[in-house]
Amino acid sequence: MLRLLLLPMALVHPTSPSDPLKLTLQGVEWSSARPGWSRSGSGVRLSASSDNRLVGPAAAESFRWRTKVALKAGRSAGILFGLDEKGENGYVARLDSRFGQLILAKIGPWPKEERIATFRWEPIDGATASLRLEVGHGTARVFVEEHGVYPLLEARNLQMAGNRIGLYGIDCDAVFNPALPESFKAPAIQAHTPKVGEFVHIFDQSVGEKETWYVNDHCLIQGEDGWHLYGITHPQPADPMNERNFAHGSSPTLLQRPWQKQPFALTFAPELGENHLWAPHVIKKGDTYYMFYCAGSLRSNYHFQISLATSKDLKTWTRHKSNPIFEDFYDARDPMVLLVDGTYYMYYTANLEAPEGNHTVNVRTSKDLLHWSPARVAMVHPERGTYGGPTESPFVVHYGDHFYLFVGPDGGYHATKVYRSPNPYGWSHAEQIYGFPSHAAEVVQDTDGKYYATDSGWDLNGVFLAPLTWEPEKK
Repeated sequence: MLRLLLLPMALVHPTSPSDPLKLTLQGVEWSSARPGWSRSGSGVRLSASSDNRLVGPAAAESFRWRTKVALKAGRSAGILFGLDEKGENGYVARLDSRFGQLILAKIGPWPKEERIATFRWEPIDGATASLRLEVGHGTARVFVEEHGVYPLLEARNLQMAGNRIGLYGIDCDAVFNPALPESFKAPAIQAHTPKVGEFVHIFDQSVGEKETWYVNDHCLIQGEDGWHLYGITHPQPADPMNERNFAHGSSPTLLQRPWQKQPFALTFAPELGENHLWAPHVIKKGDTYYMFYCAGSLRSNYHFQISLATSKDLKTWTRHKSNPIFEDFYDARDPMVLLVDGTYYMYYTANLEAPEGNHTVNVRTSKDLLHWSPARVAMVHPERGTYGGPTESPFVVHYGDHFYLFVGPDGGYHATKVYRSPNPYGWSHAEQIYGFPSHAAEVVQDTDGKYYATDSGWDLNGVFLAPLTWEPEKK
C-alpha cells in the first residue's frame, strides 16, 4: 500500500485578481487594481498592456508635484490627480506616442476619457520628461521642466473627484520617479478674451498717386520721433508676386489721423536673391531696430527666405550681410518676433509638409536676433493646401497669464481668429476663443497702456485701427 505522508508547509497564496497590488514609495503606500507595477531603484516600473493606474497618497487642496516619467516604449504614460479613492475618476496628464502629444484629460473607468488640452510633442518613444503639476483654485497646469518655465497644458474650472494622486500607463514599458506632493500656494489664473471695436482709417498709401494703392501685411512701432508703419504695398488690383516695396508712414501719436506718407522704406534687391518683399516686422534691441521680412526665393517655394534689415532711426534701412537669416518651406513668410524672458520667439506661417500639407504656424528662438534655432510647429490647422491659408500673419501677444495668437484669414478674407495658450511654444486649434473682421491683424499697445488692432488688405486703401479690450473670463 502506498501511503502519502503529509508534512506541514509554508504555503504562498497568489494574490487574487480582487486583491490590490501594493507598493511602498518613500514610506507611502501606493496600490493598483491591476498587475504590472514593480519597484525599479528608487522609483516604480510599469510593464503592462492594459489601462493601469497606481493610486498614491492624498494631496493638499493646493499642491505642487514633480514626477520624472520615462516612456521607454509603448503607447502612453503619465500622472493622475484629483482621483477618487479607487482611482476610477479624476484627471490625467500623459505622453501619448500614437498621437505625438502631451494630453490633459478627464478620465473615468476605462475607456472613458474627455480631452481638455493637448500639446504637440515630437520625441515620444524613449522620451523622458520631468513633469511638474501645479493644482489650486480649480486650475491645473502641467509643466515639462526640460521645456522651459511656462506650462505646456492648462485646464481651469475643474471639478475634482477626490484628492488622490497616481501614476498611469497603458500598453507601455515606463519608469516613474515620483516625489511626494507638497503644499503649494497656487496663483489664481485669470484668462481673458480680446474684444475689438470699430475700425477707423489711419493711413493711405494712395496719397499723391494716380491709382489706388493697397497695404497688406504690415507692422507698427514707436520710435524716438513718434510712430512708424511699414507694410507690403502695390497698386490695386492685387499682384502679390510683384509686391516689391515697403510702404512707410509716420505719426507723432498712434491715434492721429491721417498718418503722413513717407518714401518707400525698402525696395527688393533681385541681385541678392529677392523676388518680392512681404510682411515686415520691426523690433528694437538696444539702439538698433531690426526689420524681419520675407524675400521670397529665386529657387523655389521650398527655399523661401526670411531676411533682415537694420536701422538706427527707422528711416534708413541696411540689409544684413548674412541674409537670408534662414530658409524654410513651403512659402515660409510673415515673420513676427516676441521677446519673452530674454529669448526671442519668431513666429511665421508655413506648411507642415509640402505641397498640400496642413497650414501651420512655425516658431524659432534666438538670443541675439541673428542666430535662430531649428523650426518647431507651434500650431497645426486642419485645413490643407499651399500659398494662402488660415495661418497667415501670425501675431502673438503676452497678456496676463496667457499668450494669444492672432492669425488668419480663416473663414473669409477679413477674418482673424484668436487662440489662447499658457505658453509661447504652441497653440491648439481647439483653443480658438474669438474672431473679428480683419486681415493681417497686428496688435499694438499705446503709451497709455491701451491696446489696438489693425486691418488692411488688397481690397482696402491703407491701414485701419480699432480699440481692443481684454475681457476677463467668467468662472
